[in-house]
Order: sequence, then C-alpha cells, then structure tokens
Amino acid sequence: MNFSPYQWRAGEGYLPPPGSYPMPVCPQPYVAPFGYYPPGPFAAYPAGPAIAVPPPRPATAPASAPPKPPTPPEKKKEDRKPSSDDAKTCIHSLAPSAPLTLRPGVNYMHAPSHTKLHIFNKAAAVWEDKYKTETLAFKIFKVSTQFTVREVIERVIKGKPKDDVKWAVTEVVERGGGEWGKGSTIEYGSDKAKGTLEAMGWNERKGGGEIPPVWLVVHKV
Repeated sequence: MNFSPYQWRAGEGYLPPPGSYPMPVCPQPYVAPFGYYPPGPFAAYPAGPAIAVPPPRPATAPASAPPKPPTPPEKKKEDRKPSSDDAKTCIHSLAPSAPLTLRPGVNYMHAPSHTKLHIFNKAAAVWEDKYKTETLAFKIFKVSTQFTVREVIERVIKGKPKDDVKWAVTEVVERGGGEWGKGSTIEYGSDKAKGTLEAMGWNERKGGGEIPPVWLVVHKV
C-alpha cells in the first residue's frame, strides 16, 4: 500500500497523509508569551523576570477657583473731603496724634496738669435748632492745660489756617434732649486765643465729676 509522505506543520509536528491511519503525535508543550503565565500543570513558564505593571496614577483634585481680590477698606466719614457746598459744615480729620517715642536714655517731663476736651467732628453751629435731632460724633482729647487756644485750633485743622480763611472755637453747653447752648467764641487771630486753656477755665477739674466737661466746636467764621 502506497501512502503519501508525512507532512509537517509548525506547532503540530508531522501529520499523517490523507487516508492513512493516524499516528500518535506527541503534543508540544505550550509556551506562553513572555510575561504571561496561564494556569494549568502543563504550562511552560519562561525564564526571566516578569514585567512590572506601574500602579495607576492617583486622581487629581479639581483646580480650585482663584482667590478673590481683597475688598478695599471703606473710607471713614472723617476722611472724606468737604465739598464747596459744605464749607461751613466740613468734617474735621481728628486723627489722634502719634504716641510719644523716646530713644533709650531720654526721659520726658509731663505737664503738671491736664484737661479733657470734647471736640465735635462737625465744624458747624451745633447750637442751632436743625441739629437737635442729629446724632453728632465727637472725640475726646487729653490736653495739657498749658496749651493755648490757638494751638488747639491748629491741632484740629492740622496746621495754621490760611490767610483768606478765618477759624474760631466755640464752647457749647449740653442742655439735654440733643440740644446744645452756645457759649463764648474765640477767634484764631484774636489776642484771647493766645491764652492758655487754664486761663479760659478749662482745667483738670472740668469733667472730673464736680464741673461739666469742656465741649468745643472748631468752625469757620
């Protein structure tokens, strides 16, 4: 009996010719691709290190919104500039004076007596009826009784007045119910303005419980 020759196939070995009895073929062991290891007792594991798989990247947090710009501070009423229509009722900038600073080794002789001046922010005639129902802001200053009236006016308006503008200080008396009574007026250029606060009767006893405090309005005339 004539048979065709055996044929060879890659991965399968020799195959019997068609029409012949099949010959047992030794199975070839399975060789897995490099880095892959299938389960089973007949799997052939290749030599060499396995491929390391990098861990997944952590999820990044969404970008936050940019910070809001800081809100500019509101201007105080004392810092606003008076308009031309409000020349007679302008607001003083009664900012407190800077604290006294001394270098090491220097001492300071304090004034022998002080008084407290209550000065209204508004440079207006607060004794008039139109200001009865208005809440008037003021500041309290502790001043040496040796200060002159002229020096007090200069501290309030921050400097000496101009030649074309006349300033004065008027003492007022509280009557109650938001009403104020007008007292004496001292103009900046008068001789009386050269006198001290003590000479005006504004001494350390004012506001100490025995005598009412000193209330002043610095205004234009």
